[in-house]
Amino acid sequence: MGPIKIGFYTAPKHTLPHPETHIENPERLEAMYRHVKEHALVDGLVEEMCSTREATREEIGWVHGYYDQLVDRVQQACMKEDSYLCVADDGDPDGCTYAVESSVTDAKRAAGVVLDLVDCVCGSEEPTTKAMACVRPPGHHATGSTSLGFCIFNSVAIAVRYAMKKYDGIERVLLVDFDLHNGNGTAEIFWESSDVCVVDIHEKTQVYEPPEFVPNDANAVGGDKGHGYTANVPLEHASGHHSVVRVMEEIVKPVAERIKPNLVMVSAGFDGHRDDPFGMLCMVEETYEYLGGFLSSIADTYCDGKILFVLEGGYNPDALGKSVVATLQGVVSQTPAAHSGPPPSAGDLQSDSIIDTVKRIHGIGNS
Repeated sequence: MGPIKIGFYTAPKHTLPHPETHIENPERLEAMYRHVKEHALVDGLVEEMCSTREATREEIGWVHGYYDQLVDRVQQACMKEDSYLCVADDGDPDGCTYAVESSVTDAKRAAGVVLDLVDCVCGSEEPTTKAMACVRPPGHHATGSTSLGFCIFNSVAIAVRYAMKKYDGIERVLLVDFDLHNGNGTAEIFWESSDVCVVDIHEKTQVYEPPEFVPNDANAVGGDKGHGYTANVPLEHASGHHSVVRVMEEIVKPVAERIKPNLVMVSAGFDGHRDDPFGMLCMVEETYEYLGGFLSSIADTYCDGKILFVLEGGYNPDALGKSVVATLQGVVSQTPAAHSGPPPSAGDLQSDSIIDTVKRIHGIGNS
């Protein structure tokens, strides 16, 4: 296997007038880039891909219906210097979803990097091409009808539709989301799809409540012809490495065997790290190395190594950088170190029953 393709877009202008007042700011990716440059690029683990592509209005329209409205709102609200628009989440103590004058273009650039990497993965003659998009703003909370949760456009969802439209061999996609928060936007977009199977492992808190948004509990399994193609694993607070390993080995692995994907897409959020300011899960660098190796092996088994990781959350810059490098190391080694993490926490032990429930709901194993 050659170096992993990696694309960056730090969106330096997509920030509030005082960046330190919001956890989703350019420093996240600037620090992460330094870590990757010092450890992964130098060691030859990855090969940087330069991209100036912007996702088009048509491509964004495959999953979102609000592009024109958002452009108009941002233009009207951001005429003055240092002005910004609160697009969503007004009053949220974690910070609103904001847009400044450059934000729509920045989100299009972020999605464009992801689409270029889809071409690297799916259009390459090399059968084991793997890639990671380290971009902001993130995307997995953005629904079909609104930006949300620091996310302007849902880059992963756009990329899935792009891959399936452009490449004849991409008929079934496994989309794994290991961000701290449920990827409610991605879940909604593919809720009734049987060609995209979403497995979402997250802390159990329902950030965006039904009925306005799709639920994130274990019984939320998709609708219509997509029934059974959404698997939510809502972990207990302070769960960590042990729970992640169980979900991968006992849920993701049999789901992959069931659907036999042609492409693996990953919403890679690192805010489940124990040092992240959200402080809700207890993952460590070894967890992310395991995830990189395990999901890479799934791609090798079913789709000639076709896998693309797309950055979502992660708000401790140092922990984010270390975790991204660990993920890349796992992809390269392709030897998931399931038992290298810390022992099970109290949260892990509580999550064991949740994992068993998910397995029962989806007809996996004997649980």
